Amino acid sequence: MRSTPLAGPCSRQGVLAAALLSALLVLACSSAATRSLTPGLDVWLEGPVRWLMTPEEVRGFRRVRDNVQAVAEIEAFWRRRDPTPEDQENPFRTTFQERAIAADRLYAEGNRRGSLSDRGRALVLLGPPRVLRYRQRTVPALAAPDGAAHPGGRTGLISEEVWGYAPEDLPAALRPLLEPEEQEGGIELVFATEGRRTYLTNGEGYLELMRKAARQPN
Repeated sequence: MRSTPLAGPCSRQGVLAAALLSALLVLACSSAATRSLTPGLDVWLEGPVRWLMTPEEVRGFRRVRDNVQAVAEIEAFWRRRDPTPEDQENPFRTTFQERAIAADRLYAEGNRRGSLSDRGRALVLLGPPRVLRYRQRTVPALAAPDGAAHPGGRTGLISEEVWGYAPEDLPAALRPLLEPEEQEGGIELVFATEGRRTYLTNGEGYLELMRKAARQPN
């Protein structure tokens, strides 16, 4: 007695689901197999270069599939930020890497690399400040989970670290992007300390300007 193949709607859906699952598994395995980077290269995007990268560069590096492509992308990344492309040296890259090492040593926060902290970001982008001041500031105590200050309520003290840069201390590529008064008088960055963490409270715009200024015109 010959068996009749099942051809009902349920069986067709089961076959389609199995085929789809198989295709997804093949795609996942293929993707994992085609991206093979050695340790170091595979986490390059997660390092301090994140403070310089554009969204297009991030997408480009995520598309690389082997060490040769990764190295080519990295070299192109630094070449776009080389102020002296006519020679073999890249002073911007050298300075950035030296500052990242210093930031890792100075500003580590628990398991977080110092160059990935807010102060580390400022150091690798702008360099060390000429003036470093510490102060305390009175702020309203927070009375609600949403951060709303309680009118007339208690106040608290926060510790702040102020980095001051004279105009001549700033990267040459950044100065033309500043306001005239900043070009003449310099800039300040302010960091607040909360427990073991220090975070930027004033100066984000300067760091974003430096991200843009670092990339050389085509």
